[in-house]
Amino acid sequence: METLGMRLKKLRNAVGMLQTELVDKINSKQGTKITSSMLSKWESDRDTPTLDNTRLLAKFFNVTLDYLITGEAK
Repeated sequence: METLGMRLKKLRNAVGMLQTELVDKINSKQGTKITSSMLSKWESDRDTPTLDNTRLLAKFFNVTLDYLITGEAK
């Protein structure tokens, strides 16, 4: 079963970005303070992003919250 972390990593790799690059882009666009360490934990399923951070990630990758959370695109 694919996890939220796996989907995040797949989306990041699909756009050819390193974790640090993704964090820098999201932080500069959204004014957030996401760190590479946070993203690493989310991608490895050692932690779960807050709903606000999940929303920002979905917006950045142009996917739905449903897709990130459940894997289903609705």
